[in-house]
Amino acid sequence: MAAGGATALALASCGGDTDRETAERGPAAGDLAVVNFALVLEYFEEDFYRQALAKNVVSGSARRLFEEIYENEQAHVKSLEVTARSLGRAAAPPRTKFEEVFAAGQERTLRVAADFENTGAGAYLGQAKNTRSDAVLAAALSIHTVEARHAAAVNDLIGVPYLPDGAFAEPLGPEEVMRRVRPYFA
Repeated sequence: MAAGGATALALASCGGDTDRETAERGPAAGDLAVVNFALVLEYFEEDFYRQALAKNVVSGSARRLFEEIYENEQAHVKSLEVTARSLGRAAAPPRTKFEEVFAAGQERTLRVAADFENTGAGAYLGQAKNTRSDAVLAAALSIHTVEARHAAAVNDLIGVPYLPDGAFAEPLGPEEVMRRVRPYFA
């Protein structure tokens, strides 16, 4: 994650800097849940790219892209862990199972990566309404844009349109996100 996003997440842990904090919503009331939801997804993505690279499932330009995305996902995890701990407690990494995807080869791995990245971008957008702190919202949106760029890059490799949702991105709620990723949890 860029230094600005990390700084924004660190500032969010201090609380009290927002105009979104109102008497009705309370300061940072839902931020820990939002951050931990994002953290679990980032753990999930980080593990996917780590395993794909370790197992040499992708090669050429796909491998170079996976290496770059993996570095981004590591930075997202580190930043979200710090923020979650400052707000309370960080979620634990999920156990994953990607063996069937990797066994099917590079094309299947790329298609699953595109789905994960599009899902991740939609998940961040879907959680925007649940944040209480402007700093957490800004940091989440900074990760959202990176996830969307990841999706566009992977989509390009597999010949999928850059803008699968058209002019407006589709926010995804937790139920839809989990429906998409649950098959890959051990």
